[in-house]
Amino acid sequence: MAVCRGKVSEGLDFTDDNARTVVNVGIPFPNIKDLQVELKMKYNDQHCKARGLLSGSRWYEIQAYRAINQALVRCIRHKNDCGALILVDDRFGNNPNKYISGLYKWVLNLFRHNNAFICAMQSLMTFFRCQQGAGETHGAGSQMFNSTTILFSQSISSDCGRSVPLSAQS
Repeated sequence: MAVCRGKVSEGLDFTDDNARTVVNVGIPFPNIKDLQVELKMKYNDQHCKARGLLSGSRWYEIQAYRAINQALVRCIRHKNDCGALILVDDRFGNNPNKYISGLYKWVLNLFRHNNAFICAMQSLMTFFRCQQGAGETHGAGSQMFNSTTILFSQSISSDCGRSVPLSAQS
């Protein structure tokens, strides 16, 4: 267990079997009432056009994505590593174009949306079975480990709904 912006979520290297899954609950926006955050947002808003800075609100969003990206890649440290990245927050499913756009591009290409907890767990088990089979078939240095799955669990219902790549969603 760790929190975003902490040493475990941003500074430690969990390669190979040291970590196979990262679960991120929520979107780690900075504290909007923090004086430094307020001042930075105001400064950016006042100078964004003249100095080519991001607007205050865009800067604020990027801080959340930076923290989430840092936490997500704790379990995938090299091209032969594998891991599951689980994002749990309704915003990822309700408005995916807004809330997942700040994730690493390679993560976006592998994103899967699951409407129910049971479906997310089934997808997760299938992913690890495939990874285990690829390791037994192709050996430890195989390119087959160069994959990951991203899951979003929206509810705890038993109806699986759909599990599709983000690009196939509207």
